[in-house]
Order: sequence, then C-alpha cells, then structure tokens
Amino acid sequence: MSFVKVDDHTWHMDRVDSRTMSRVYTVSPDDQKLTLVDEFKDANEITERNITQYHRTSPGKSIYGQWKSFSMEIEVLKPESIVIQPFEKNGLSITELPEEVRTDMYFDGKEYRSQGPGGPLARSRSARRTNPYTIEMEYQDKGELSGTQECTVSKDGKTLTTTGKPVTSPVSFTSVWDKK
Repeated sequence: MSFVKVDDHTWHMDRVDSRTMSRVYTVSPDDQKLTLVDEFKDANEITERNITQYHRTSPGKSIYGQWKSFSMEIEVLKPESIVIQPFEKNGLSITELPEEVRTDMYFDGKEYRSQGPGGPLARSRSARRTNPYTIEMEYQDKGELSGTQECTVSKDGKTLTTTGKPVTSPVSFTSVWDKK
C-alpha cells in the first residue's frame, strides 16, 4: 500500500489485494468537506467507482481531524452477475460471475465452503431462511466472520434486494438486482 501527499488538499493511496484500489482524498479549500474517490480495477480495467463525502466533526486542518460521511455514490462500470439455482431439496447454489465462484448451501446456519475454478476457497457462507422471501447469510473468510447479508426476493419474483454489512464497517450496502 502506498499513501502520497499530492498537495495541501489532496492525497493519493494505492492498495492491492484481491483487486487494485486507487483512492484520492480531497479536502475542500475551507477544510470542512472531505471527498474520497475510490476506483477498483480488475486486470487494469476500472470496474467500480465510489464517491464518499464527509463533513468535519472536530477541529482540524487539512486531512487531520474527525469526519462523518453524509453521502455515498457507487458507479458500477463493469456489471456483476450472479446465478441462483435450487440446490438439492432445501438449498441454494449461488455462482458469482465472471469469477465462477460457487457456493452450494442449505438453510441450516452451517458453513459451506465456496468453490472456485481451481477447487475449494478459503471463504464460506452460511444461510437461514427468515420468511418465504428472505434469507440471511453470513460470510466467513479463513474461518473469521467477514460480513452479513440479507437477500429478499420481491413477491412478483422480478427483483432481488441485498443488504450487506462488512464486520469492519458500520455502513450497510444495498444492491437491487433485476431478474434476467
């Protein structure tokens, strides 16, 4: 990871893990607003851009101080796809494309390991059905809880709404998927 000061109001950070993230921090001239622009790349192609804005909540100059977010905008430049199919009698098979990561699971709260093109992965999911339209899932990475997600299918079956929350953040992320 690198973190570089560009000028008195701008910083740049690059991070590489499962995908590359480039973040630009920009503080307004009056030092009261901070804007983060995150660009995520897969194989040198920008797939997602997030813009998060913060208000200053404590005294400070430049980037230093306490901030509270007030808006977030996500632009998906390379749409993701998921394929959801029945799995045996009382379960689901979820495949994430284009990565071809599949998890076959039952609604019993037990962990089920995800499979990739090369075999088992270090991540897993567990699921419970809370009503005929909603499933609550937990995600584990290397045996540690990494996030939760609630998935709700509309009564007409045309949309899927997912609300996910990473354990490392107080923020929830909601996505609406159209059935194709």
